[in-house]
Amino acid sequence: MVRSAIDLGHNLGLRVVAEGVEDVRALLRLREMSCDYAQGYALSHPVSARHLPDAGRQAQQVVLDAIAIVLALT
Repeated sequence: MVRSAIDLGHNLGLRVVAEGVEDVRALLRLREMSCDYAQGYALSHPVSARHLPDAGRQAQQVVLDAIAIVLALT
């Protein structure tokens, strides 16, 4: 169902956001399915506006680490 939803969005010319991504395993799976964006606890818990820049940097590191895992497996 998830792959179909992603494909449908792409076929309509849209970018797709997966919500509720709770772990890196799900994040990696969504990447395999060409999901464009993700949000959820895997990247950051809710933060106040003043902590947003730090949360963004931490989320970016989670993504980079996940990509490193993928590259190491290939």
